[in-house]
Amino acid sequence: MNIKKFLITEAEKKEILKQYGIISEQNSSTTSSDETKPKSTLEVDIKVTFKGGYYSEIYADFKNTLDPELAKVTQFLNNGQGKAYMVSVMLGGGESRIPNTDNEKGGQRVEPGYLSKKRIATIQNYITKKLQEYVNQKLLLTLPSFKVVNPEGDVGGPKWIGQPFCPTNKIPADDKQGYVCLSKTFNPGEGIKNWYNGKHTDYTEQLNQYVEAQYLSVKLKLEDFGDVKKCLDNMVIEINYTDISKGHKCNSSVYEITLNGILLTRDDGKKYASLNNAKKKDGTNDPYDNNPGTCNGKATDDKSCMRYNKFIITPDLANKILASTIPNTKPGQIPKFRIGATCRNYNNETHHRWGKGCHQGAGDIKVTNGNGQVFNYQASTPTGKDKTSYLKEINACGKST
Repeated sequence: MNIKKFLITEAEKKEILKQYGIISEQNSSTTSSDETKPKSTLEVDIKVTFKGGYYSEIYADFKNTLDPELAKVTQFLNNGQGKAYMVSVMLGGGESRIPNTDNEKGGQRVEPGYLSKKRIATIQNYITKKLQEYVNQKLLLTLPSFKVVNPEGDVGGPKWIGQPFCPTNKIPADDKQGYVCLSKTFNPGEGIKNWYNGKHTDYTEQLNQYVEAQYLSVKLKLEDFGDVKKCLDNMVIEINYTDISKGHKCNSSVYEITLNGILLTRDDGKKYASLNNAKKKDGTNDPYDNNPGTCNGKATDDKSCMRYNKFIITPDLANKILASTIPNTKPGQIPKFRIGATCRNYNNETHHRWGKGCHQGAGDIKVTNGNGQVFNYQASTPTGKDKTSYLKEINACGKST
C-alpha cells in the first residue's frame, strides 16, 4: 500500500479547527469595546422643587424627591461591594416668571438666574455630603462629578405681567420684571384681588404652575467601571526615542506628559519626559537626561542613543483621571483618553529649525495596560516652546480610538 503523508502548516491546522468550532482565535492585542465601556447600573431622573424665592436645603423638598432615590443608590452600593462604581450627576435649574427676589435676604431684588445658581450649589453640596461616606469606604471611586447644563435656569410657568393681578398698564417703565405687583398694597383694578391677597384663593392654579417651574432637575447615573479600571489601573505609558533612523541628537526635547489634562509623574519622580541625548556645549551631561552619562552603554553625544521615559497610572491616579473624564463623556460612549505633550525646552537652547522649541517628531509611545496588553504608536511631538499637542487618543485599555 502506498501511503502518502500530507503536511499542513500550523496556521492551516488552526484554521481547520476553527471551522469545526474546536478553537477560537483571539488576537492578544485586540481590546473588546465591552472592556472599555462602563456598565450602566442605576439611573435617577427627578425634579426637586424649592419654596419661591428660596434656595437653601431646608426650603427644598428633598425628603419626598431626592432622598428616596439616594437611598436606592445607597442600597446598590452596599450590595455591590468590591466593584468600581462612579456617580455622575447632570443638573439643570428652572425659575418661574414671578419677579426674582432673594427671600432669604428679606426679599432683595435679584437678576434672573440668581436663584437657579444658588439652588444648583445647594444640590451639589447635598449630594456630595450624602455620598462622601461611600468614597471613604471605597464603595465609590470618587465623589460625584457634576455637569450643569443650564446654570442660568429656564424661565417657565404662566406669564406674570399681563395677568389680572398684574396688568400691563400698571407697570412702571423701569420695572421690567413687574416687582410692583408683589406688593401687598398693590391695586390691580376695581374688584380684582392683588397677588399677595389672592395667590392662595383666586390664583391657586397660577401659583401651582409657578411652583412647578421653580425646580432643580437631577439626573444621576451610577456606572460600574470595573472593567475600565482593570485596564487603566497600573497602566504604563512610555514616551521613548527608539527609532534611531530619525537621527535625533539634541538637548531641547523635554516634555510634560498628561492624560486627559492630568499631569503624569515619571517613575523616578520627575514631572517630564526627556528625549535629550546630547552632551551640553560645555561638555557636561544634560541635567534633564533620564539616565545621565549613559545611553545603552554609549556616550550621550552619540546620535544613535535611545531614550526611555516610563509613567505609571496608579489606581488612585486612575480614579482622578476618570473623575475628570466622566463629565465630558456622553451616556453610552466609551471614555477616551488623550496623551498630551507640552514642549518645555528647560535648557533654553536655540536650534536653527525650531528656535527655542523642541525637536520635531522625536518620540514614540508604548502603552501597556493593566491586563498586560501592549500597544505601540508613533508620535509627533510639539515643536513650539510651551505648546501642547496630543500624541495619541486611546481607550481605557490603550487601544487607539
